[in-house]
Amino acid sequence: MPYILSNANATMNNSTIKLFQELRKEFVNRSTAAIVGEIFTLLVINVLALLGKLLVCMAYRRNYLLRSSTNMLVVSLAVTDFMISTAVMPLTIIALLVGKWAFRQTVCEIQGFLTHLLAFLSLQIMALTAINRYLRVFKAKLFRKVFTRRQTALIIVSVSVFTLVFFVGLLFIAKSSFIFHPGKVICVIKFRNINQSRVFTVVSSILFVVIPALVITICYLNVFKSFKQHRNNFNAKYKSRNGPARLSRIEISVTRTVFTIVAVFFTTWIPCFIIDLTDTMYSSYLPRPVYMTYTFLAFASSAVNPIIYGVMNKTFRMEFYRLTLHRGIKL
Repeated sequence: MPYILSNANATMNNSTIKLFQELRKEFVNRSTAAIVGEIFTLLVINVLALLGKLLVCMAYRRNYLLRSSTNMLVVSLAVTDFMISTAVMPLTIIALLVGKWAFRQTVCEIQGFLTHLLAFLSLQIMALTAINRYLRVFKAKLFRKVFTRRQTALIIVSVSVFTLVFFVGLLFIAKSSFIFHPGKVICVIKFRNINQSRVFTVVSSILFVVIPALVITICYLNVFKSFKQHRNNFNAKYKSRNGPARLSRIEISVTRTVFTIVAVFFTTWIPCFIIDLTDTMYSSYLPRPVYMTYTFLAFASSAVNPIIYGVMNKTFRMEFYRLTLHRGIKL
């Protein structure tokens, strides 16, 4: 969820310090309407994200039919987004309420580290889920070989370790720390110079946004084309005098899910990617509403992921219904 990928030009030379102070002043002097609107928006996102993650994890635990390799990826994504909902978002909400970073620098370091790390990881898991679905449709034998439950667990752990090592390595090489950004209202990386800022933003954006975007788009569009071709073949073989056969429920469901996954990914993460690159290349700070839009979009990914990967799955949906209406939510 999901997910702050840039340092927002947080290089601390004299001109940057002055601009940063101006941005902080704008944050402190927000109108009451702006304060209420920002807090309300993020609260809604946070609550939806928390409830969605809990339902996905509980449904997976209670229903044996949900314990497939694909749903292991769904649950790992839910866990990642749940950590964002509990360890990252609440601190931002408090900062929005009091108009400043109200915690020690150590807390800022932790929030900034988790924000970046979990964002990177959630994007990788989304890409893995797309690969999982692609192999399921086009390479069934390879799918059964690669995505066993044991292998899937190993893949998730491997990707998590790679993401952790990559991020820690970049921080170590750059000798960077974190600083509270009053525009995005989160803690971001503070680099020693603008070149480090640009290198980090470009490299991390390519690895953790551009490549996942390409993987997700290519895999899901091919899945969609496969179902479309299947439909056309079916229509050509069994067409009647009244015209081609109607779309099946499965085809409609697959089409809707594929469209939603691609649309939501591009709606939430591509604007963040564009803002990151613009921000890094820009000689001044962007308008504060742009930064808040960035934060809302990134956090919103955590709220919609359970809907896409859970609610749109019939078995998950039925288990959600039993949990919430028939038996109540029991941990």
